[in-house]
Amino acid sequence: MTSRALVRSLGLLAVAAVMGCEPPPEKEGPVTDTKRMLREGERTVQNSGGASANVLVRIERLRASAEDAAGLAALWRYADGKLTVTGGNGLAAGGARLGVAGANFQAELSAWQGRARQTERTAEEIVVQAGHEGHLWISRSALVPVLKVVTAAGQVTVLQNAQVGAELVVRPYFLDAGKIELELRPSFSTASGPKGGESYVLDALATRVTLAPGSRLVLGASSSATQDSAAMGLFGYDARGARTATMITVTAERL
Repeated sequence: MTSRALVRSLGLLAVAAVMGCEPPPEKEGPVTDTKRMLREGERTVQNSGGASANVLVRIERLRASAEDAAGLAALWRYADGKLTVTGGNGLAAGGARLGVAGANFQAELSAWQGRARQTERTAEEIVVQAGHEGHLWISRSALVPVLKVVTAAGQVTVLQNAQVGAELVVRPYFLDAGKIELELRPSFSTASGPKGGESYVLDALATRVTLAPGSRLVLGASSSATQDSAAMGLFGYDARGARTATMITVTAERL
């Protein structure tokens, strides 16, 4: 489409909007596709009562060496808030532990960091439209000695000595009273090993949790997690294959 035709097309669209009618049909093309996406976005906002349909999801990763793992694990005593899980707790079945940060969690976390010898603390934010997927990285590179992944159809694949990227696929939903439901699914992508270049989203471990405004979800590997569990693949190893302890917190805020 030439620049003159583009101006004419946008002009017709503006006139149609003022007159309250639909714009004339156009040939398919990049400009038409863009305007269609804009109109779909406007309908999404209108359907949500005029408010934004976007959710700001923030993840904070706390990683400790094996010698500091006990201190990190002690923080679970302060993840004593009420956790609401809808349906099955697939993450727990995969060896993960879930909780909600209590009133003293942040203070105890800061105190532990002051005592710990070797820790790493990183954070990341993503914006996700309600009902759509986003990706929260937990580890971009971890050397996992053995990892058993089970698909929703029950197919089992065992990865051995694989360099993997580990993340949570997150899908937010709006609830009443400002609450947000987060659907979480573990996902692994292999960078090396016999099955290098493949990705595995563990739908069988999908878990839905409800977060009240201002609350923080806490996740990590449970003390009973087996070596080949999804939880150990998510939280148990660093890029060299050394055992580590990782705890993450997740918050969700409607924009």
